[in-house]
Amino acid sequence: MGHSNLLSFNMPPISKGGLLGVLSGAGGGGAGAEFFQLIKTVTATGTTDTLDSGTIDAFDNLMFIGYKLSSGTADMVFQVNSDNSNNYAYRKQDNGGSDGTNTPTNRLLGDNGGYSTPSFQIGFINNIQDENKLMIGKAIGQNTAGAGNVPIRRESVSIWNENDRITSVQAINLESGSLASGSELVVMGYNNDVTSGGSTWEQLAHVELDANADSMDSGTFDVKKYLMFQIQYTGTGGNVVNSIRFNGTTGSEYARRGSDNGGSDQTDGSETQITNGLNSDISSGDSAIMTGYIVNIQDEEKLVIAELTSNDSGTGTGTGTDMADFVGKWANTSDNITSIQVPDLSGGKYTTGSTITVWGFDP
Repeated sequence: MGHSNLLSFNMPPISKGGLLGVLSGAGGGGAGAEFFQLIKTVTATGTTDTLDSGTIDAFDNLMFIGYKLSSGTADMVFQVNSDNSNNYAYRKQDNGGSDGTNTPTNRLLGDNGGYSTPSFQIGFINNIQDENKLMIGKAIGQNTAGAGNVPIRRESVSIWNENDRITSVQAINLESGSLASGSELVVMGYNNDVTSGGSTWEQLAHVELDANADSMDSGTFDVKKYLMFQIQYTGTGGNVVNSIRFNGTTGSEYARRGSDNGGSDQTDGSETQITNGLNSDISSGDSAIMTGYIVNIQDEEKLVIAELTSNDSGTGTGTGTDMADFVGKWANTSDNITSIQVPDLSGGKYTTGSTITVWGFDP
């Protein structure tokens, strides 16, 4: 399975030139993620097997966020327009393993399933009349609590083989247990012709280095339940391996799982940071961009889905890029994330102009 750059594609860029034409500038311009509007939030108040958006407007582009708490063994997958027939198909990869496929089937794929611990998933889907609906998804499962237990992850692509536009979304459990109170489905959307307006995603922090430094820091920002971030940098003075920490903590409170350039997953538990996963450092003079999403609930472990792309293989059309797909968790269950730090672990520095931007919202 080819690894999907859904995070980089859908995140607002921080460079003035924009990223893949989605936006231009940290604050706006263009069309895309800047204009994602909250359509519906459904939060379980007791045990259930279905979270249903009810009827929603048919936006051209949809974003799903799913957060699962379990009563017993449960999963969270998706259906649309209350269609529970075998009108779907998917391809998935769990924990960097071999591809698995299911066609036909009765669902769009979500988390790994088979666990009684929390999970967090995001997905993006096109919603154009008379076209099949294509979804790209990524998910993290917390696994057993504690930094010594590394999370699990899934990458997936799914299709709904119908021409109708999506006008409702269902997050469902197909396992023997149930979705517990606090489980949540969030649906956002935007139309292709939008050129003005605000976004559900509020910019919380944007910091640009005015001198070379061995770390970046967002500074303190407001607490939001869902966060997304983007880090863009160029290395100098030696190789750079970036990592992320929260609230300035440096204890052994973190764990991560990830793949380097499509290889087998690497895992690290009880770490002092979440590393990006690349086996090779980013060389002096080369650049990288990291994007990610976080669920930020005070009394739960903080779950992170992220990816990084760099030109560490060199420059020019004759050379490729490096990439890392990874998930991580901060095992703290007492505090919300209110700042993000990006230390270098390899002795280099981030150049002047390197940036970190954080957005968030409460549904």
